[in-house]
Amino acid sequence: MVALFAVNYFRTIWRVVRFNSISALVAFPVEKFERAYLARILHVAQGNISAAARIAKKERRAFGKLLKKYGM
Repeated sequence: MVALFAVNYFRTIWRVVRFNSISALVAFPVEKFERAYLARILHVAQGNISAAARIAKKERRAFGKLLKKYGM
């Protein structure tokens, strides 16, 4: 049990070092989720950005900014 804790602790430390800050470490999973969410909604809307924005309950302009942010 202690060994598992140590492994997880050092993995977390390595990630913080890799991302240079805790805020970057926290943002990484959020970015992964947002990318996957946008891709899924676009797939459901068959590539129609206006329809995808309606599904996401976002304004089309805000949805477009998210797509641009992730290069989609």
